[in-house]
Amino acid sequence: ADSNIVVVSAGTWEYRAQGVVAGIDPSSGREGTEVLIYGSNLLGHGSAVLNISLGGAAVSVSSVSNFLIQGVVGAGGSGGPVDVVITSNTFAEVSGTGLFTFFTSEITGFTPSS
Repeated sequence: ADSNIVVVSAGTWEYRAQGVVAGIDPSSGREGTEVLIYGSNLLGHGSAVLNISLGGAAVSVSSVSNFLIQGVVGAGGSGGPVDVVITSNTFAEVSGTGLFTFFTSEITGFTPSS
């Protein structure tokens, strides 16, 4: 049945500023590179990181705060400038565009050999 009742709740929703990735140090590397990701609200107003991706490569997190995340770049990144995407336990995504250059080349030999 339609009772025509309207429920209103004041002050139950709060706007929170979006997180910002200001940079990554170093700004280039490959699998195994230790990186520092810095910015503000990196945890998307949550308390933990669920996932960090650098151009498709997962970052294994060793230290985390709302302003600084330390980790090691995993395998699978695409070459060239890539984006960083941090997903927090609130499922908020904090990202930065083109902040890391992923090197995919390997040294396979050198000349002369002795």
